[in-house]
Amino acid sequence: MNYKTLSLLLTIVIAFCFSACGGSEKKPSIVPIQNEELIEKHLGDSLSYLDVEASQLSELEQGDEFELKTETGEAYPLIIRRVDEPMPGFKTVTANIEDRETGLATFVIEDNRITGSLNLYKENRQFNILLHDLTGKYYLKEVDETEQDVLEGSEPLNPKSREN
Repeated sequence: MNYKTLSLLLTIVIAFCFSACGGSEKKPSIVPIQNEELIEKHLGDSLSYLDVEASQLSELEQGDEFELKTETGEAYPLIIRRVDEPMPGFKTVTANIEDRETGLATFVIEDNRITGSLNLYKENRQFNILLHDLTGKYYLKEVDETEQDVLEGSEPLNPKSREN
């Protein structure tokens, strides 16, 4: 074999390996488990599930009002402050909870999935919005006060006591 034939053959083999092995990586899809007994076994503590889909948040615009509800009946009225799409397929939504003094909600929507947080100033509580792998539902997880940020040499950003 001459040099040109060998290099062409090597190029074809490498291209085949890349297309067969690498290519575009697919993210695993979440398949909700239907067996309630199995779900309860893995959950342990009961979670506060949200009644929300990424498509609902993606359609919001500045000034819109939206009510974020839990499956247990709690509701957080949101007034959308800002919607931004820094790159295609990646959207951020910031909203006041009731008014500016009550709290702030932030959402990141990427690949039709939501992550975010709720900061309830009046209640001095903070929640992360997470996706449960077993159910495929979004839920609220309260942030432990001891894990909240503290600026070096200062008091905690959120006072430790809820008694205030």
